[in-house]
Amino acid sequence: SRSCWAQDVLKFEKSVDRAMLLQLLTWILESQVWVVKNHSDGLEKCAKAGSVTGRLISIWGPVMCFPQWIGGSIFALRGCKAAAAIFSARMAAMCVVRKLDENIPYTRALGLCHLTTYGPVLLWLLTSPKARDGLDGPAEKFVTFQKYVISLCLFMDARDLILHCLGYPFPCYIRRGVQAGLIPVKDPRAKTPVTLLSCLIGP
Repeated sequence: SRSCWAQDVLKFEKSVDRAMLLQLLTWILESQVWVVKNHSDGLEKCAKAGSVTGRLISIWGPVMCFPQWIGGSIFALRGCKAAAAIFSARMAAMCVVRKLDENIPYTRALGLCHLTTYGPVLLWLLTSPKARDGLDGPAEKFVTFQKYVISLCLFMDARDLILHCLGYPFPCYIRRGVQAGLIPVKDPRAKTPVTLLSCLIGP
């Protein structure tokens, strides 16, 4: 009958929706691990090539990411909307950079993963009264600290994006890795000499 057929179609659609949702969630979680593993490996190679900035970024990465995963999820579960936004932005940023890595690996434009996710979140944190919902003592300290961390991150990423658009797509630590034969980039711009001045202000 038509009613039975309609019920079968509805059950099929629900099963497909569940499968697609599970597949999406799996990919999101895999992306977190994939980015950490691959970027850590790249930074380790750059540090072996003698890059000071590569070593500093390998320290900066965990300082930024792990509190956002752990603290963000804990305070989000306790009802802090700001922490939920920070946690969601971290998850989304890792997914975005994984896709960027497929097209523009090793470039300064990878910072788009933060500009497109944390940019709107930081604006919301600074301007919306709702961002204070669920803020207690520890959560407020966490969110305040994250505002500074995110602001610094976005400043550096905006600078890198400007340099990328000006024709300097590869940061100093990647150039060190390329010149040492540890990072596989064929673009001749990746062999631009690294100086103290370029490490401090670019390009």
